[in-house]
Amino acid sequence: MPDFDTPNPVPCPKCGRLYVWDGTKCCRKDCRHGSNKKPRKLRVKIVGVYPVETKEPVHLIEVTVEGSTADAFDIGEVTQEIAGQPRMNWQAPWDEQMISEKDGKARIVFFFHCLDLTKPLTTPAGLLALPPPKKIPQRLKSMVYESP
Repeated sequence: MPDFDTPNPVPCPKCGRLYVWDGTKCCRKDCRHGSNKKPRKLRVKIVGVYPVETKEPVHLIEVTVEGSTADAFDIGEVTQEIAGQPRMNWQAPWDEQMISEKDGKARIVFFFHCLDLTKPLTTPAGLLALPPPKKIPQRLKSMVYESP
């Protein structure tokens, strides 16, 4: 077998993610540490908030992620503050699914329990105000809620 001289994955000193880093620049487009290029800014937009008919208070939330790779968007960091509670007790997305990904733009949906429509969501891209809820569009009718 040929012995390829391939660098081992090491953490980038700026973003800390395990990606091949050749010692001069990070290959992640949202970091680009060591290059003369500016990192791509992560932009997240809430496309819609849709109530789900179930015994529990649940909403389906649809977001678009642009300006970075969808992998750079950590869905586990999406939450909503609950006053007086530690962050570990705040709600988190449930059953997230990528609907589409093309040309640096991803569309993601997830279920969210006990959503307070008066408070923003906390995301890796910052705080995002929630739009008024509306009826689930036909294109998302196949999204079926299953209780955790």
